[in-house]
Amino acid sequence: MKDEQPAASESQHLEKRESGLKSKLSPRQVAMIGLGCTIGTGLFLGSAISVKQAGPAVILSFAAGALIALTVMWALAEMAVEHPAPGSFGLYAEMYLSAWAGFAVRYTYWLCLVMVVGSEVVAAAIYCAFWFPQVPAPVWIAIFSVALVVINTLSIEEFGSIEYWFAMIKVVTILAFLVLGAMLLFGIGFPRIGTANFTARGGFMPNGWRGVGLGVVMAIFSYLGLEIVGTTAGEAADPKKAVPRALRRTLGWLGKRPASS
Repeated sequence: MKDEQPAASESQHLEKRESGLKSKLSPRQVAMIGLGCTIGTGLFLGSAISVKQAGPAVILSFAAGALIALTVMWALAEMAVEHPAPGSFGLYAEMYLSAWAGFAVRYTYWLCLVMVVGSEVVAAAIYCAFWFPQVPAPVWIAIFSVALVVINTLSIEEFGSIEYWFAMIKVVTILAFLVLGAMLLFGIGFPRIGTANFTARGGFMPNGWRGVGLGVVMAIFSYLGLEIVGTTAGEAADPKKAVPRALRRTLGWLGKRPASS
């Protein structure tokens, strides 16, 4: 008992040190932010690379990626409910491992985000080039970079509302893709495609299990953003309610992703 008391006191000290952000995000905003962050360039643009590597067996790649993401998600959600602090997994590493582990986790995540944000704005420029080919890509990159900075300077209430509706656009888009895909498969309003493409052009696994494994790498990239549920716990008005709800909705989405991909 004497050893547990200092440990609990240290945990409270670390959580207090991380405090300072306003807890204004509603449960629905946390849920939609977590859901929206799993839908991005990894799915809309990067999934084409997965399909090229794995063929129709990309379904297996995304299922394996979802299983890995599920394991991490459950662990992070439980920790976020127990310690709803802004430091998230960086703080947990410091609390349960060491200060060096917390430092390494935080700056590794920062470095990953630097690269991810860069890839996001480049992907946005690629999409815009489809509609506006006469506009140079650096122009779009600059516009979207400025927009990201401006949105992140807003108050947490405004940021939560913007993220909520942006995530809603993504969800509606995916649902539209699912409906259109079903119409193509069954020939509703379009010439019927059926399931012939699952066995054509080299079969279900044209590149074997190696292709499926390479597809898993891109599938995991598609699931990046799940950790946002944990990192927003420190800014949620009711983290014990918001985080589990976000987890349930996101897990339901993960179950649909392999089929939609």
